Amino acid sequence: MEIRQYIINCKDNSYAHFNLNREYKLAQIIFNRNIEEDQENLDYIYEQGIKISQKVHPAAASDSLQRRELERLQIDGVSGFLAEWCWHYFLNDLHGSDFVKFTEFRDVAYQIDLVITKNNKRIEVRSSNVRNGVKFGLCNRRYQFHIVGPYKNLVKPGEVGKDFYVMVLYPVEKKKWFSDFYNLDIVTVDLTCGANWEMMDDENIYKWETLESKDISSSIKSEYRAIPFGKSLDTFKIAQLMNED
Repeated sequence: MEIRQYIINCKDNSYAHFNLNREYKLAQIIFNRNIEEDQENLDYIYEQGIKISQKVHPAAASDSLQRRELERLQIDGVSGFLAEWCWHYFLNDLHGSDFVKFTEFRDVAYQIDLVITKNNKRIEVRSSNVRNGVKFGLCNRRYQFHIVGPYKNLVKPGEVGKDFYVMVLYPVEKKKWFSDFYNLDIVTVDLTCGANWEMMDDENIYKWETLESKDISSSIKSEYRAIPFGKSLDTFKIAQLMNED
């Protein structure tokens, strides 16, 4: 795997919708399927993502609705574990091979987190798809994406806050991303910013957003704390902060 550092400058006036006045230093993980180790890691990530999706919804897919639901869960499982794996790889490359470790996935109520070895602080990794590209998700003042924090709903009134929250953005819509994951020789993952709990608990920084999560039989609306990327720390700043705490 290769780690590429790159800069996104939102002050680039070549496109009118890049209208946020800030700059980000980001990291991209690059897998090359022609390299044996990279292919083995992608195979492992896929297998683990599928296992996670089966724990979320273990029932057999018998009709078209269930098949679509199963496909969505598989995409979410693989893309989610890929994001976690890449942040794990990046942080251990940056700070030392034992800086973070994975927690065990037990059930749907407890997703996999990363844990900082020296102090047991938890890092929650989430991912999202932005079909207009990473720069749009970071730089568009109106439509910019968010660092997603703890949520609440009628089924799960509260979620325990984590010490850090980080994101991955995939620059295509979900189904195309899943197809690319299989078919492209080069697979890239963009690590895009984060926040610590102090930021996620500051009403001047976060806001409440509504998310509707659907399964086969129901639709549950959740409210979650969200920090716009424009108010977040970029990839290298949040990674450095993790090492300072």
